[in-house]
Amino acid sequence: MENLKPERLDFDAVVYGRHLPLWHYKKIPDGMRPATRKDLYNGRPFLYRVRIGPDAGDWYTDYIRTSTIDAVMQMLEDGEPLYVKD
Repeated sequence: MENLKPERLDFDAVVYGRHLPLWHYKKIPDGMRPATRKDLYNGRPFLYRVRIGPDAGDWYTDYIRTSTIDAVMQMLEDGEPLYVKD
């Protein structure tokens, strides 16, 4: 049986000077909904699907930063599934 329990990664995201946890999921957790452009603002956590490597198809959390917001917006425009929690 596959372990569906979320796994906390061994490293944190540094977002505007704060260390925030990152998580790995095998499936989308309950309470998540598809993200829209207005959901993606600096500091907001989001869930994205890994496309390559050994974890392809799994889900990871990350946070919107000034340095990544353009790339994340492009992912959304390209139809990549991104999720946020209400």
